[in-house]
Amino acid sequence: MPKCAVCQAESTQRRPTLANTYYCGAEHQKQHWPTHKPSCKAPAATATPSGAKPTAGRAEPRGKDERGGFKMNVHPVSGSPADLMSQLEPFAVNIPKQQVYERLIDAYRLWIDDCYVWRGENIGLYAQEDPYPEFVKFVKKARKHLPSWFKDEDEKAVLAMCRSHEWADINFAVEKQDINEHYGSTMMAMGLRMWTEKVTGKKLT
Repeated sequence: MPKCAVCQAESTQRRPTLANTYYCGAEHQKQHWPTHKPSCKAPAATATPSGAKPTAGRAEPRGKDERGGFKMNVHPVSGSPADLMSQLEPFAVNIPKQQVYERLIDAYRLWIDDCYVWRGENIGLYAQEDPYPEFVKFVKKARKHLPSWFKDEDEKAVLAMCRSHEWADINFAVEKQDINEHYGSTMMAMGLRMWTEKVTGKKLT
């Protein structure tokens, strides 16, 4: 069972953070960040000359194609066309409210991790700040990209849930592989990224 990097207490919940470091709670995660940050993935922007295009801090494995050139590995996707669409358009299908809330929180968590890796930006948790104010702004921007039934009471429900949910908690970092593993999909992280780019109006690369 994973142990907290600060107090070594065992945790009954899987709280993935960067570089497979675990914590018993948000307070110890924030406390340990100055120590953990140098050993974590470095922001691409800080290692890239001015004007050059940043590269990812964590590259996908590559293999050679039949002509000897390099190509990105493509993970096989199974399921019906409807299943695939639900992964690439995570809020475009008729799913239960609680799942919409969870995906909304996870979209934000993945976004701030991506901003750190791809853009060298420290936001919320990555800046050792309370992530809640930034998440509130994110939810308000996201409203017009969510199902039409999402109203003020749903926004309140998401904001109440975002720091107490067993999995979708903005006080804990998350990465692409964590998202895909949690949802049992090799495409969910991609779908959330594409959706969040529309919400924020920013491209990762």
